[in-house]
Amino acid sequence: LLEKEKKVQNQKKNVLNAEKEVELAKKEVFQKQKEEEKLHMHKERWQKELDYYQEQQEAVFQDELGAVKFNMRQKKGAKK
Repeated sequence: LLEKEKKVQNQKKNVLNAEKEVELAKKEVFQKQKEEEKLHMHKERWQKELDYYQEQQEAVFQDELGAVKFNMRQKKGAKK
């Protein structure tokens, strides 16, 4: 009978330890999810900045291209 009670006590201790480990794991998962959410937000912000920069570069390129075409037309007109 005492042996069975010792086994029960040991199993209770094991259950308590397992429950503590589960709680720690839950906290860790929650923390990782928060970190992932922050990274996702930073990625979205970075992507918006990158898109804006690319649009600005494209606009500058188009302006320069338009200026070159205009100058070429003016030179052709001056030759005639």
